[in-house]
Amino acid sequence: MKSELLEFITTEILGGQAGIELQAEDDLLTSEIIDSMGVMRMIVFIEEKSNLKIPPEDITLENFITVDSICRYLSQRDAS
Repeated sequence: MKSELLEFITTEILGGQAGIELQAEDDLLTSEIIDSMGVMRMIVFIEEKSNLKIPPEDITLENFITVDSICRYLSQRDAS
């Protein structure tokens, strides 16, 4: 899922802007790489790819600040 997320963010949210090399540990939210609409697009993408419904209360800075944190969150959801 990590590589799919990085690809989605780079191409679909950032529009494939030249010179941007997104890493899994990059801060997506407080650095304003992704805005609120981008977060919602990313949530829809994740739900479609993982067949999970992400409840609104789980959409937190802690769970969605980096691609790594998103993958950790998804792993924890799969384990429960």
